[in-house]
Amino acid sequence: MAYGSILVPGDSNTQALQRLEVAGHLAVANERPRVGMYAGFLPDLAWFYLMDGARQYVAEDLARRRQVREDISRAKAKSRPKPERVLQ
Repeated sequence: MAYGSILVPGDSNTQALQRLEVAGHLAVANERPRVGMYAGFLPDLAWFYLMDGARQYVAEDLARRRQVREDISRAKAKSRPKPERVLQ
């Protein structure tokens, strides 16, 4: 393998654990170090108000994050096995 290490992005995504596991297998198999990076930084909102259009940017970003959370919740609800109905 031509890489010196394997970078694993960590986040709140439901697939983050899968990525860590795959990266771990690759790192062990190729004798390379695994490096993790968590991308969850959100600066103080007051900072955004120093740039043009910041209020709109923050509002859109919060709406996008809310939509992602709702989409994940719906996907989880769909993937849960439904209880079997007992016919009498």
